[in-house]
Amino acid sequence: MFALSNAAIEIREENGGKNICFQVTNVAQKKWIEERALRDLEGTIQKLSGCNKVILTPVVAETEEQEKKVYMPSEQAVDLMEKNPEVKEFVAALGLDIK
Repeated sequence: MFALSNAAIEIREENGGKNICFQVTNVAQKKWIEERALRDLEGTIQKLSGCNKVILTPVVAETEEQEKKVYMPSEQAVDLMEKNPEVKEFVAALGLDIK
Protein backbone atom coordinates (compact mmCIF):
# COMPACT_ATOMS: atom_id res chain seq x y z
CA MET A 1 0.00 0.00 0.00
CA PHE A 2 2.93 2.31 -0.78
CA ALA A 3 0.62 4.29 -3.07
CA LEU A 4 -1.41 5.36 -0.05
CA SER A 5 1.53 6.36 2.12
CA ASN A 6 2.50 9.19 -0.26
CA ALA A 7 -0.97 10.10 -1.52
CA ALA A 8 -2.35 13.61 -1.49
CA ILE A 9 -5.58 13.52 0.53
CA GLU A 10 -8.67 15.69 0.40
CA ILE A 11 -11.58 15.29 2.83
CA ARG A 12 -15.03 16.39 1.70
CA GLU A 13 -18.32 16.59 3.60
CA GLU A 14 -20.96 14.67 1.60
CA ASN A 15 -24.42 13.40 2.54
CA GLY A 16 -23.81 13.77 6.26
CA GLY A 17 -20.55 11.83 6.09
CA LYS A 18 -16.94 12.19 5.05
CA ASN A 19 -15.54 11.33 1.64
CA ILE A 20 -11.78 10.90 1.76
CA CYS A 21 -10.29 11.31 -1.73
CA PHE A 22 -6.70 10.20 -2.20
CA GLN A 23 -4.57 10.42 -5.31
CA VAL A 24 -2.88 7.51 -7.02
CA THR A 25 -0.47 7.80 -9.93
CA ASN A 26 -2.22 5.67 -12.52
CA VAL A 27 -5.37 3.78 -13.46
CA ALA A 28 -3.81 0.39 -12.66
CA GLN A 29 -3.20 1.44 -9.03
CA LYS A 30 -6.73 2.79 -8.75
CA LYS A 31 -8.23 -0.43 -10.13
CA TRP A 32 -6.10 -2.63 -7.85
CA ILE A 33 -7.05 -0.65 -4.75
CA GLU A 34 -10.74 -0.64 -5.68
CA GLU A 35 -10.80 -4.39 -6.35
CA ARG A 36 -8.60 -5.68 -3.53
CA ALA A 37 -8.25 -3.24 -0.66
CA LEU A 38 -10.80 -0.44 -0.68
CA ARG A 39 -13.61 -2.08 1.32
CA ASP A 40 -11.21 -3.37 3.99
CA LEU A 41 -9.63 0.07 4.31
CA GLU A 42 -13.04 1.74 4.58
CA GLY A 43 -14.12 -0.74 7.25
CA THR A 44 -10.96 -0.15 9.26
CA ILE A 45 -11.30 3.64 9.09
CA GLN A 46 -15.00 3.42 9.99
CA LYS A 47 -14.19 1.32 13.08
CA LEU A 48 -11.31 3.57 14.16
CA SER A 49 -13.30 6.76 13.70
CA GLY A 50 -16.55 5.40 15.12
CA CYS A 51 -18.36 6.74 12.06
CA ASN A 52 -19.92 4.47 9.46
CA LYS A 53 -20.32 7.34 6.99
CA VAL A 54 -16.71 7.38 5.83
CA ILE A 55 -16.08 6.65 2.17
CA LEU A 56 -12.68 6.32 0.49
CA THR A 57 -12.32 7.38 -3.13
CA PRO A 58 -9.14 6.80 -5.14
CA VAL A 59 -8.55 9.43 -7.83
CA VAL A 60 -5.92 9.30 -10.58
CA ALA A 61 -3.62 12.33 -10.32
CA GLU A 62 -3.53 14.76 -13.22
CA THR A 63 -0.62 14.20 -15.60
CA GLU A 64 1.01 17.54 -14.85
CA GLU A 65 0.86 16.83 -11.10
CA GLN A 66 2.90 13.65 -11.47
CA GLU A 67 6.64 13.80 -11.32
CA LYS A 68 8.22 12.26 -14.42
CA LYS A 69 10.15 9.12 -13.54
CA VAL A 70 13.30 8.40 -15.53
CA TYR A 71 14.10 4.68 -15.63
CA MET A 72 15.80 3.62 -18.84
CA PRO A 73 19.45 4.51 -19.53
CA SER A 74 18.50 6.35 -22.73
CA GLU A 75 15.92 8.41 -20.79
CA GLN A 76 18.53 9.15 -18.13
CA ALA A 77 20.98 10.32 -20.81
CA VAL A 78 18.41 12.62 -22.41
CA ASP A 79 17.41 13.99 -19.00
CA LEU A 80 21.05 14.62 -18.11
CA MET A 81 21.65 16.43 -21.42
CA GLU A 82 18.54 18.58 -20.93
CA LYS A 83 19.67 19.65 -17.47
CA ASN A 84 23.36 20.15 -18.35
CA PRO A 85 24.30 21.87 -21.63
CA GLU A 86 27.93 20.84 -21.07
CA VAL A 87 26.95 17.17 -21.21
CA LYS A 88 25.01 17.78 -24.43
CA GLU A 89 28.08 19.46 -25.97
CA PHE A 90 30.30 16.59 -24.79
CA VAL A 91 28.00 13.99 -26.35
CA ALA A 92 27.94 15.96 -29.62
CA ALA A 93 31.74 16.41 -29.61
CA LEU A 94 32.26 12.66 -29.17
CA GLY A 95 29.61 11.86 -31.78
CA LEU A 96 27.74 9.55 -29.41
CA ASP A 97 24.38 8.16 -30.51
CA ILE A 98 21.91 8.23 -27.61
CA LYS A 99 18.96 5.97 -28.34
